[in-house]
Amino acid sequence: MYPTGHFSFAIAFRKKQKGWLFLLFCCFLTILPDFDLVFGVLHRGLTHSILFSIIIGFIISIKNWYYYSSMVLSHSIFDMLCKDHPRNGVMLLWQFSHKFYQFSFTPFEAIPLLDSLKLEFIFGLIFILTVRTIINFIKFLMKLENKVEDFKKELSE
Repeated sequence: MYPTGHFSFAIAFRKKQKGWLFLLFCCFLTILPDFDLVFGVLHRGLTHSILFSIIIGFIISIKNWYYYSSMVLSHSIFDMLCKDHPRNGVMLLWQFSHKFYQFSFTPFEAIPLLDSLKLEFIFGLIFILTVRTIINFIKFLMKLENKVEDFKKELSE
């Protein structure tokens, strides 16, 4: 997947109060696993594993490690949706297995760069915003339930 597809995760889950510099840092985290190409190690191996994303998260922040780890791990998840590499999938469990994992639903294939950039970015945003909307709706329902419980307590008093 091209960087624009990975950036969509950072854009969808950015912390708005942190500003643009923070967003750029999160975009960098979403493409960090592809730095294996720069160092000449096995592509989609160690740097695409769950352990790698957790370690990076802890290096950045012990308190919010899960946020930063999710930025890095999103790269591997998105790559698991692609058939654009001779080695389809990623070594998600690199420490334990050298098996490449990939979703059976792979909407992205090697297509011309410009079309791919548009499609990946749009699909990534739609996918992530849909998940985010569902999460926000669940949070809303939980808050609503708490308010109903509080209202019931007030009525019973």
